[in-house]
Amino acid sequence: MQRMATLDTCESIRKRHLDNLWSITDRRSGELIGMYAMAMLTEDGHAALLDGSFEAHDPRLSHVAATGEPVSAIYKWGVFAPAMAAAAIPLIAERLSAPDYRDLDLYGNGSTPAGRRIMRSVGFRPVDTPKTPNLFVYPRLAKRLRT
Repeated sequence: MQRMATLDTCESIRKRHLDNLWSITDRRSGELIGMYAMAMLTEDGHAALLDGSFEAHDPRLSHVAATGEPVSAIYKWGVFAPAMAAAAIPLIAERLSAPDYRDLDLYGNGSTPAGRRIMRSVGFRPVDTPKTPNLFVYPRLAKRLRT
């Protein structure tokens, strides 16, 4: 069963790191039209993600790096970018290509058939372990070039 994070959990993750939540607004009206949520993971959070003990709906704050702390991996927590909001995704990709993030693998769950299809279509691949059946990884270019 897929569980959703509470508003309190979302607020805690948002406050934990400046890049955890990006809101997408319409420049003309100021209206909120989308969002891109991530969890910048600590080493412990990255390990928990890979061993299946990461609670995506309610991550331990010790698994999420605070602003200024080292980040071990990036978990794509949730994306809502319909229609015009999708234009913001390249800006987020640009931020994730900056020196502080460019070598960190990106992870996300494809918990529905459509979600898995989308993950594959943008270059994510299944982690393929019994403990993480819906977990996908996008290995960063620097790591792909080394293998």
